[in-house]
Amino acid sequence: MLRIYGKGILSMARVEEHMQVYDSLLDGQPWFEEFVAKKAEERAAKKVVETEIQVLDQMILEAVGEQFPPLAEFVREKITSIRQPDVLRLLVKQIYKAPDEATARWLLNTLPSQSDTK
Repeated sequence: MLRIYGKGILSMARVEEHMQVYDSLLDGQPWFEEFVAKKAEERAAKKVVETEIQVLDQMILEAVGEQFPPLAEFVREKITSIRQPDVLRLLVKQIYKAPDEATARWLLNTLPSQSDTK
């Protein structure tokens, strides 16, 4: 049984001791190994998506900076709330195809707000 020492701080040695008991019970259990593998895959997939979002954000910033420099700060504010790669990918294409700054600004103003993306 774990005991609380001092002002609610558990002894780390005791916690580790108890964790080793549970670790040994779980080692070699197929359902647990599947669970751990699934969680690892989920973390890897999330990392891939986050990396893709970072790359697309950079592409948008470069496209706007190249095509419409006055909108550079505005686009930076707008894209921080977009966390869907497909939306960002489409925006990259639209920015490069925008005939003028007014069209690019309109595109950026049609992006969903941060509250819409959650």
